[in-house]
Amino acid sequence: MPSAHLYVQLHGLIQQLSKPYGTPEFEPHVTLINGLTGDLETIILNSAKLASTMHNYDLVIDSIDHQNEFYRCLFAHIRHTDAVLNAHARACGVFTKITNEKYMPHMSLMYGSLDTHIKKRIMQTIGTDLQGTFTAEMIHLYSTTGLPHEWFRIAQFVLKE
Repeated sequence: MPSAHLYVQLHGLIQQLSKPYGTPEFEPHVTLINGLTGDLETIILNSAKLASTMHNYDLVIDSIDHQNEFYRCLFAHIRHTDAVLNAHARACGVFTKITNEKYMPHMSLMYGSLDTHIKKRIMQTIGTDLQGTFTAEMIHLYSTTGLPHEWFRIAQFVLKE
C-alpha cells in the first residue's frame, strides 16, 4: 500500500470514481500474490517469513489502463522493475505457488463491469498518466473472501530497511 500523501490521493480517487458508477470502494494496493489457500496459521507464518527476507523496495506508478475483468476494470500499471518482479517471485517461492499467469503488477482504481466506452471516458477525464513512486515497507495480509467491502486485514509485516 502506498503511504501518507499518495495513499490519501489514490484512496480519494477510488472513492470519487466509485460513487457515480456504484462500484466498490477499496484501499489502494498492489497485490504481491493472490489466491492463497490452506491453514490460516501457516499463511501467517509464511507471510512473516517472507517479510523477514525482504527489504523495502520502490514501486513506480505508470500509465492508466483497463481490461474486461472485474478486478482490473480500471488500473494503473506498476513498472516492471527487478525489485517488483523479485518480490513476487520470492512470495511464490515461500508459498510454493506455481502459476502459469504472467504477473502484472498494477494498482486497481475501479472494480466493476463497465463498458469499454465508459472506461475510456473516465480515462479521458482523469488522464492516462498517474505518476507516483512509493516504497513498499510492509506486507499486508488480507482476507479477500466475499465482496470488497467484506475484505479485512489479518496482519501486517514490516520489511527490512
